[in-house]
Amino acid sequence: MKFIAVDGIGPLTGENIQKMMGVIFNLAYGIKLCRMHGVQPEGYYEYTVMPPEGLYGTLDTPFCIEDESTWVWKMAIRQPEFVDEELFEAIKESVKKKKPGMDLDKAYLLETEEGPSVQMLHMGSYSSVGESISKMMDYIEEKEYAVNGPYHEIYLSDPNRVEESKLKTIIRFPVVPRFL
Repeated sequence: MKFIAVDGIGPLTGENIQKMMGVIFNLAYGIKLCRMHGVQPEGYYEYTVMPPEGLYGTLDTPFCIEDESTWVWKMAIRQPEFVDEELFEAIKESVKKKKPGMDLDKAYLLETEEGPSVQMLHMGSYSSVGESISKMMDYIEEKEYAVNGPYHEIYLSDPNRVEESKLKTIIRFPVVPRFL
């Protein structure tokens, strides 16, 4: 899978998250609309911009919601297969010209493969996601899996448009069998 991504460390405060989301959304829509500006990459097709995603922690430092020192994160938006480094860099330059104050230097194109996962739909505020994580960890333990990568959230709702209690977020942990 390909993503536009931006990395960070520490709590995602309102201003910080807005800047990161602005970067990845401007680049994602720049790619989606590139053919309207005379650029049509090979294999281009009409598509919907995917929802933003967050990956938290690493294999070496697993994410713990109570421990901010583990808050190593990556904000990302999935991209179609036709997006390559050349197109990404061209769009990045185009967005820099249109939005000179936007810090696009940290944005990059990421290719990744997640593999088997345990996931669930969390409904409610982001601050209550710990309850869902706890249920998932119990399930992972019960099924004798081990977490094998960063904690992953896919934000299906826009918090600026949806009541907090109705926010929908897919939460996911990549896993491997604990005993082989």
